[in-house]
Amino acid sequence: MRMGKMDARVLWLIVLLIISTHGFAEAQIQVNGSLRTDNRVRQDDGLLTWNENRLNLQLSGGDMTDYNFYSEVWLRGFGVPRVSGLPDLQGRDKEQVMPWGLEFREAYLDVYAFGLPSLDLRIGRQIINWGTGDGFNPTGNVSPDDLEDFLFFGSHLGVNALKATYYASSFRMTGIYIPVFTPATLPPPDFTNVLLTSDLSDYRRGGLDLHTKVSLPANTVNASSQFAFKLATLLLNYDVSLSYYHGRYDLPVISEMLFEPDFSDVNVTLRYPRMQVLGGDFAGVVGAVGVWGEAAFYLPEDTNLQITMPSPVPPYEMVTRDSTVLSDTPYAQYLLGTDYTFRNGWYVNLQYLHGFLHERGAENLHDYIIFRTERNFFNGKLTLSPVAFAVAVTDWKNPQESYGIAGIPELTYHPIDIVDILLGSFLFAGAGRNIFQSLQNMNEFFLRVKVSF
Repeated sequence: MRMGKMDARVLWLIVLLIISTHGFAEAQIQVNGSLRTDNRVRQDDGLLTWNENRLNLQLSGGDMTDYNFYSEVWLRGFGVPRVSGLPDLQGRDKEQVMPWGLEFREAYLDVYAFGLPSLDLRIGRQIINWGTGDGFNPTGNVSPDDLEDFLFFGSHLGVNALKATYYASSFRMTGIYIPVFTPATLPPPDFTNVLLTSDLSDYRRGGLDLHTKVSLPANTVNASSQFAFKLATLLLNYDVSLSYYHGRYDLPVISEMLFEPDFSDVNVTLRYPRMQVLGGDFAGVVGAVGVWGEAAFYLPEDTNLQITMPSPVPPYEMVTRDSTVLSDTPYAQYLLGTDYTFRNGWYVNLQYLHGFLHERGAENLHDYIIFRTERNFFNGKLTLSPVAFAVAVTDWKNPQESYGIAGIPELTYHPIDIVDILLGSFLFAGAGRNIFQSLQNMNEFFLRVKVSF
């Protein structure tokens, strides 16, 4: 197994950077990170569905008075080794290659008191996630969703942005400008279908050969840039905020379908509609009970689907018709949550969500109930989460035929403070058509080991 010459140089640069930081104590440079391996096996057929080994490096420094910088880099190896070619004529085996990649998650500079004592700037690649929900944030539209690891929701991608924050008394005002649009990362093919619209899924189930291409916005200021504002304060001992986002959906919609004359296959074009989002959130405590909530009021761009296919009657000419795939009718997604720790140590977390991250348009929003229990044993050596699930309901008039359940029981062992060994499973069931019902043949066991440093 070997890497390309340029990739090896990048890796050596990282190693030298780590070594060199020991000589810059006066600059207050710190290196942290973790090593992680993640393996998953499908319960039905024993298929290894996920095999990831990750080195996560976090580099930070600065004087903490005038400036600070931070970067996070992932070096990841995926899958199992593959042979890059057949043996040559001399019978020598070709090299084995491990799929791997180097990813800059974040790399930004903080400049404090920029021109004004109460104005801070952050410049560079950064993950910006607004909202108070636990893993689900209807108002969190600035950084796109990272759905590569589809079964663990709540991860986001970094965006190249300029963020300015002004502090005035108890208020905090934030403005963000993002010059280039970044789409969400899609999951492996087995999971991609659950994020597609029902129309496209129907065509795929019908046996058509789909050729899909994604049309990104033009790389211009007018087409690709986004901006957002947020005003946050403390009101009656609650953290509250109002926000506005002007940009695009990070998941695409179908904009064009071109059928072959013999209906053998279809060319599909996806694009990312514009949208505006007005948001608000709160978080606080009522007695010993934590409460939070957020709501996002979406103003989408009217988006048409253009379908071109042969006419059903002679002379069978190609005809084009338009239909609305996303109307400009406003709609709202919202979340309410609460948590509590009982005297016996059991922690419970309950959230109600109206509208999942892939659902758009008032007629397509469904309800979700997310519940989790957790407790530590043996002085924190063992963490048990026996009851953890999400329930989707698409039709309250007939819930027994329109529901989905995702269960994620987990057991974590902490042999020492820096090591976590997590064992769990994904269990899916349901009826009708919903995101969890679509996964009911993908039950998995998973094992994750993480060492932090």
